[in-house]
Amino acid sequence: MNRTLTTILSILVGFAMTRCVSYQYATLSSNMDVNEAREFIFENDTLQIKYSFEGSNSPVHLTFFNKSEQALFIDWRRSALVFDDQSYTYWRDSYDIQATGEVNSRVNYFNGISTSSVAISGNAERAETITFIPPKSPKKIQILSINNNYVELKDKSERIGLKIKEGMINADRFNFTRENSPIYFRSILTLSLNPDFKSEFISENEFWVSEIIQSDTGPRSIHHKGGNKIIGRKETGAGATVGVLGLLGLLIVAISAAPAGAGL
Repeated sequence: MNRTLTTILSILVGFAMTRCVSYQYATLSSNMDVNEAREFIFENDTLQIKYSFEGSNSPVHLTFFNKSEQALFIDWRRSALVFDDQSYTYWRDSYDIQATGEVNSRVNYFNGISTSSVAISGNAERAETITFIPPKSPKKIQILSINNNYVELKDKSERIGLKIKEGMINADRFNFTRENSPIYFRSILTLSLNPDFKSEFISENEFWVSEIIQSDTGPRSIHHKGGNKIIGRKETGAGATVGVLGLLGLLIVAISAAPAGAGL
């Protein structure tokens, strides 16, 4: 095979291995109030709870403040995120951790209850099932993150101009209500002022995606910050594959049409 033809084929293979990436910049809404940092806030006479989903892979950041004069306890075995009809408890036994690696799982569990974003692999130390918060004290907790944030959209979009660091780009914007949102979930927390949970109360709040802006431009160029922001991403080689097939077709035609001994 001629060196020129070998070079062309190598370039085409390189194109075939590239991936186009589509991003969805989603905004969450809730039945809760929102502060200046766009965190969701639940508050009563006993405690304050703040939810934030900002960060890589949409971690669920929970910040508690015990406003009472008594200790506050959270039972993670009886607390959960609920997506449609699928429930994921905040607490997962170390022997069950590998099950979260399933492709269709809506959550990833971190190593115990912490404020880090280190994902687990294999067995980990057994996380505490009940968290103790002293009187008049705060507690920041991160247990899991949300998976599969990219959704296939068939609704009619609005074409908008989006300002990025490098200038302006075109993007597609989709708006949703609570009733037709493609992502809807609830957070249910079981709490008590007694360590034996003889007297307990439930905090239940709901979240849904109210807006999605879809673009091929990555997060480094688009400002999408705040506790109510999540990002979905999907890789596809469809565009590159179509282009490569077209170039291959032209190459075959050129080879067929070339006179014998032309050196192609």
